[in-house]
Amino acid sequence: NSVQLIINDDHELLKYYEGAGLHLGSGDLNIIEARKKYGESIIIGISCYNSLESAFISQENGADYISLGSVFPTNSKINAKKCSLKTIKNAKEKLKIPICLIGGIMRNNILDVIKYEPDMIGIISGIFNANDAKLETLKIIKKIKDYEKFK
Repeated sequence: NSVQLIINDDHELLKYYEGAGLHLGSGDLNIIEARKKYGESIIIGISCYNSLESAFISQENGADYISLGSVFPTNSKINAKKCSLKTIKNAKEKLKIPICLIGGIMRNNILDVIKYEPDMIGIISGIFNANDAKLETLKIIKKIKDYEKFK
């Protein structure tokens, strides 16, 4: 598996990382401006929080993927709104682009997220608040692989 570097919010960093993608949230460039500036050659994802409307607009305007969340309470984003299971299910059924789930995800609840069948999962504190981020990442991957083996 290859991992694509996705830069969160800071589009100026793109000039330093060939092949990097960009993830945009509220208050960043919008998808239309980002596509004009960077073209079709880079991956651009959009935070849609808990809004299906925003997800459809993002897809329509050229987003390569969208993120939905917060799936669980999180300290990474102040005032993060909870994304309902209904919104996630509707997005999975109706969107044509990949969906990333974010917000409060960690090793002890990763299997609860897997059941939603997201295309991607974004984890911040669940990795970086651990004593050893690399080891925690490996433990999360192992938990997912063990689950996949027995499902």
